Amino acid sequence: MEEKVLKLDELQELLEAHEQCLHERVEEKSNSEQDLLVKQHQKDEGNGRKSNKRGCGRSLRARNSDDREFHGNDPEPAFVSAILTLRFNHEAFVSTGSTQLSPVFVAGNNLLLQCAVCHCKMLLNQSIRRESEEKRIGGEHMIVMSSSTWFTSLPRFLPSSFTKTAKSSPKFCMSMSEDPVREWILSEGKATKITKISPVGGGCINLASRYDTDAGSFFVKTNRSIGPSMFEAEALGLGAMYETGTIRVPKPYKFGPLPTGGSFIIMEFIQFGASRGYQSELGRKLAEMHKAGKSSKGYGFDVDNTIGSTPQINTWSSDWVQFYGDHRLGYQLKLLLDQFGDRTIYEKGQRLVKNMGRLFTNVEIEPCLLHGDLWSGNISSDKNGEPVILDPASYYGHSEAEFGMSWCAGFGGSFYNSYFEVMPKQPGFEERRDLYMLYHYLNHYNLFGSGYRSSAMSIIDDYLAFLRA
Repeated sequence: MEEKVLKLDELQELLEAHEQCLHERVEEKSNSEQDLLVKQHQKDEGNGRKSNKRGCGRSLRARNSDDREFHGNDPEPAFVSAILTLRFNHEAFVSTGSTQLSPVFVAGNNLLLQCAVCHCKMLLNQSIRRESEEKRIGGEHMIVMSSSTWFTSLPRFLPSSFTKTAKSSPKFCMSMSEDPVREWILSEGKATKITKISPVGGGCINLASRYDTDAGSFFVKTNRSIGPSMFEAEALGLGAMYETGTIRVPKPYKFGPLPTGGSFIIMEFIQFGASRGYQSELGRKLAEMHKAGKSSKGYGFDVDNTIGSTPQINTWSSDWVQFYGDHRLGYQLKLLLDQFGDRTIYEKGQRLVKNMGRLFTNVEIEPCLLHGDLWSGNISSDKNGEPVILDPASYYGHSEAEFGMSWCAGFGGSFYNSYFEVMPKQPGFEERRDLYMLYHYLNHYNLFGSGYRSSAMSIIDDYLAFLRA
């Protein structure tokens, strides 16, 4: 496959179109909402060029208050976040005098740029790039359009085990055939013929397709470079959430290796709707999942998985504070030290890890099943308006950790009100919110680069002052 590059003028064009889209949405709002949104956007625009962080030098409570005020019930925070992501990379292009980035550089150092571009294109309803390939189906030739990815190299943090064949899970067995996807659909999938294969846009790492058959539709993801361990982890996470019978998730059917290398996963196809009015229902159903999904093994998961392309270690532990300190914050801090040599944030972060136990005084914590990567790109609704969550990085942990990506999810007041009706808010919730955001800011720093360093450092410094550590 010919190497694809992201050019400076393409990024500039996308940035301008995306900002125009935001302003058009603002004009549709009432005057009060418009003033609030434009004010926040301008503040982010002014501060964002220097550092990608919110609330530098402010207290934890003040920053949380601002977040709640701005996010409300609308999705614009996701637009602002994507705009800032694009702008930081655009200015990186300009400052270095570069006109393009190779896939190796982007996949290794700026994976989130890839995701932001994909997300922007999806929001703007722009066409994804496609390439035609012939596939033989039922003895006849059919032209199939498959999504083209911009990045062909492996993410730099992906563990070596994800490029090898893993032991099969008893629930999701694997098999090898010339076309294992087609074989499963025409046997266990109860179909007698495949009528159409169509690309599904919005993904960044895998190729996604919809298989239409006489027995219904199936959603299939493939990756030509990564072994089945990645899809095994996704299948186990989806399966665990599905079995709670609470919030809707795609039911996983099968994962396995491809005969020419790589892997696949087959799951339920869900037709997404256009409704945005599911905040209250999303909060309630998410809380029901947390309440129903318990583990007798403690905190962790049966397999390691990934958060973005960063390994997420899920070794079981009976102590949540130790688990979060070792396998979440501590792991990310060590990656930063190894990759960037950032000893300052490493040492301050370790001080926080050693002292953060005080934030959990008089808090009852029990292992709850978490989605693990709940941001706007992983939240949708079906054609009936019921909320749907997908692409998990699941494990069993403290329920509050689910809100670590809330700065990219736009959770509003109705979401939290409904959630806390099922899962009552615990003492000190506001003081712990940024602690859970910190994990994702550190991961963004590892994936995206130093644009997120100041956000992470601000949170660490605030906590060290708050805890007098």
